[in-house]
Amino acid sequence: MEGYLQLTEAVLTRTMASVSLTCRHVLVLLTVLILLALLRSAREARRVYLVDYRCHRPKASSRVPLATFVEHTWFCVNGDEEAVDFNAKVLQRSGIGEDTAMPDSVHELPAGDASLGAMWGEIEAVLFPMVPDLLAANGVSPKSIDLVVSNCSLSCPTPSLSALLVNRLGLRSNVVTYSLSGMGCSAGLLAVDLVRDLMTVRKDLLALVVSMEAVGVNGYVGKVKSMMLANCLFRMGGAALLLSNRKRYRGASKYVLHHLVRTHLGHDDRAYGSVCHEPDEEGNVGVSLSRALLHVAGDALRANITSLAPLVLPYTEQAKYAWSLAWRRLRRGG
Repeated sequence: MEGYLQLTEAVLTRTMASVSLTCRHVLVLLTVLILLALLRSAREARRVYLVDYRCHRPKASSRVPLATFVEHTWFCVNGDEEAVDFNAKVLQRSGIGEDTAMPDSVHELPAGDASLGAMWGEIEAVLFPMVPDLLAANGVSPKSIDLVVSNCSLSCPTPSLSALLVNRLGLRSNVVTYSLSGMGCSAGLLAVDLVRDLMTVRKDLLALVVSMEAVGVNGYVGKVKSMMLANCLFRMGGAALLLSNRKRYRGASKYVLHHLVRTHLGHDDRAYGSVCHEPDEEGNVGVSLSRALLHVAGDALRANITSLAPLVLPYTEQAKYAWSLAWRRLRRGG
């Protein structure tokens, strides 16, 4: 009988130890699952969804065939054959098509209208009905927009573009607005980056981002080649985006923003002066594109790829790149 009790006691001890061990495993497993759920929830909260977007579609009368543009250039430069030939060559090599558009002021002869009225006319022609169409297509009420970011590099009117959108769309009085200017071709991405940063600290936001450029009032009518380039390369256009970090857009959005990197080369004098809005010797104002622009753009692209590659490339490709880089350095050293 005593032996039987000892055996029973031993069995109970092992059983309790087993139960205690199982409970520990369950607690550890539950803790891990809770941490994973919190981590996933935190990642979901930081995600920015591109709900939808719209691009400006100019009216047929705004179309500027290349021959028409060259003819307008002839009038602007008073028949200077060298300037006209330069514009024609740049147009042929630029890839600009026959269906690009310019605002109504540029269609006028000889030099068009560069007044504030013409600028506002171009701005409203680009923004409306592009923005109302975007909201209507997605069933979004203007009152539900929490954040507006607009950017227009060369034109910075008062009231701002964001204020114009608030007024015309009837947005809420507590809507947060930003208007960016003077930031060139990267302004659209910078606007998205600003929205992303704001969405990391505020939940359940719906943002409207509008990007455009008023080209009509900033056209160059002189004969300096570095300043005539902008006339050939830039056209009328704009885009509107709806961005949100609301979970209900997870399945309905077109894209999800995973990574965005920025490189600012303003500390380099060559980069700082590669694109300048300035007058020429005769007082004609335009945008000057220096010869260093391609090298500066290449440096910025290289820096961006270096920052972006570790975020998107698989480890095998990163290892291949590291080995290739080390091999090249060894060969140079040898």
